[in-house]
Amino acid sequence: MRSIQAWKMPSTKSDHLNDVWLLENPRKTKFSIQEIYQFRSMKVEDLIEKSIKSYLDFQSYNQPTDLAKAIQSSGLTVSDEIKELFPKLAPLMSRRHHIVHQADRNNKVGSGHHKYKSLNLREVKDWISTIDSFAELLIIEIHNG
Repeated sequence: MRSIQAWKMPSTKSDHLNDVWLLENPRKTKFSIQEIYQFRSMKVEDLIEKSIKSYLDFQSYNQPTDLAKAIQSSGLTVSDEIKELFPKLAPLMSRRHHIVHQADRNNKVGSGHHKYKSLNLREVKDWISTIDSFAELLIIEIHNG
């Protein structure tokens, strides 16, 4: 998603750039001429592209609404078909978040509970299919956009 945003955002409508901060000024979206001055030798286009890439380095996609915002910020449409995948993407994204931040530990204790959460093959195959569908629909939006 980040790669698509880095590619599409520089050429999208300027209102999609409202949350992007000036290069090397994380989280600050309002800045003065004095702050811009240090980049005076850069082309404006290069400054925008580098600022977008810097901004995207701090972005994460923890729920389907984050994906929707990323798609829209790329100047693309969140189609009904993409929205239909959100209920399937939500548990996948939640599990990924749990793996990354909690090492996939199972907080349930006692007999029959393992140290790590279980993951069955069918669920993994469903998630792969969902991701494939999401990617295909996103490619369609890119071609239509």
